Amino acid sequence: MIHVDNVSKIYNQGKREVTALSEISFTLNDRESLLIMGKSGSGKSTLLHLIAGLERVSSGRIYLGKREITALKDRELTLLRREKIGIIFQLFNLLENLTVSENIALPLILARKTSSYIKREVERVMELVDLRDRANHRTGELSGGEMQRVAIGRAIIKKSEIILADEPTGNLDSKTGKKILSLISHLVKENGSSLIIVTHDVKATSLCKKQMTLKDGRQV
Repeated sequence: MIHVDNVSKIYNQGKREVTALSEISFTLNDRESLLIMGKSGSGKSTLLHLIAGLERVSSGRIYLGKREITALKDRELTLLRREKIGIIFQLFNLLENLTVSENIALPLILARKTSSYIKREVERVMELVDLRDRANHRTGELSGGEMQRVAIGRAIIKKSEIILADEPTGNLDSKTGKKILSLISHLVKENGSSLIIVTHDVKATSLCKKQMTLKDGRQV
């Protein structure tokens, strides 16, 4: 379960304070999906980063299960992300010097899994995201849709309890974007994960039973 309790985020820009999020609250149960909509600058990505522990809240609390992640130290947050959270970034965040299979394997390498387990899981995920024929290619040789599929594969390979997707179709054409949304939905259900997806793409509304809209950092 994810529980966001009265969370606000304020940035200091010189002498001026900018409120990115104001008093956001919601609960997402296991295996549920939430779509967060809103225009650019509405606070969608900021909220996702707070849930992932990539940024700190200014006030309020966030819980994953019974664990308050807003009270954790940086090292504890890193371990939490490694074990329980898969993140699909808008700009992919792939390592250019690694091949497709090496990028997908990275979470398991960091978790110090055995080489035989990593090999088996990478093959399984490569099949799921339909990248078997691109296994040894580097990211510079891939299309935008292929890079997004690598990012999805990397997020799901550790069978995360929570998948956070930040504008996963933002850099894709509409046809490819539709395929990516369908793939995310299928894989999340297969893994039994909870999903939070932030986007301004209205095609994503059919993926999630729960939906929330942000405007100027507030729920509307």
